[in-house]
Amino acid sequence: MHKKRERGLTKYEELEHAGVAQPFLTRQKHALSPNRIEILREWDRLREAWDKTYADAGEGPAQVPGGEILGTYKVISVTNAAGKVSGTFFLFTREEEVRELFITAPQRGLPPNPYVRSPLNVVRWKIWEVEAAAKYPGAALNPNPKNVDDVRPYSELFGGVDWSLLPRDEEYVFSGLWDAMQNKGQRPVTGVTLLPANNCDHRFRFRDGTDGFTVRGSKLAPALHAVRQAGERKISLHTLRQVIARL
Repeated sequence: MHKKRERGLTKYEELEHAGVAQPFLTRQKHALSPNRIEILREWDRLREAWDKTYADAGEGPAQVPGGEILGTYKVISVTNAAGKVSGTFFLFTREEEVRELFITAPQRGLPPNPYVRSPLNVVRWKIWEVEAAAKYPGAALNPNPKNVDDVRPYSELFGGVDWSLLPRDEEYVFSGLWDAMQNKGQRPVTGVTLLPANNCDHRFRFRDGTDGFTVRGSKLAPALHAVRQAGERKISLHTLRQVIARL
């Protein structure tokens, strides 16, 4: 049971409501259409409904504005060697398959909520994007021909990283530090970071000294799902690595 306190909007959500289409890319404002206003209000309602009805169970319907239920959200946390939470994830499952995986930003006194919007969970691993990138490799982001280990999109025109496709400082944004600095009562996520990949099979880097490792979303998602299906809502990083190796 989580301590109850009123949940306000995150800085990202405030910027969205103010008409900033992509808060972590630009601060340029645009007039909101009536349809967009209604969609944002519906997101607010879904967020409130989760806190009231599904937060304690850590599992509930994955809905879109308009009420259609697409699947189920399930929460699971990964702990480090000291027993502290490295990161908390949401699995979006449909027909017992993980369709999406994303990190959720912790907020003091509040339960994890899949409808809270922030850069940390807006950018997420999606299985259909991985499948599409494999089927149409030409449509994937261009790798850097000068550095095969650089997963950021490369532009021949710019002769470097094409920041129009990714945030100007994606490591900073995806680490959760942006969230923590912008939102009162929010702790930074330092134990796990999302690393964007050109083939959309984004990597997740866990930091825990010698036990730290990096894993593709296509490996991490089914491992976390297997643990969740076994009735567990927490797993140690050491055990998670063993589960991944067995799959």
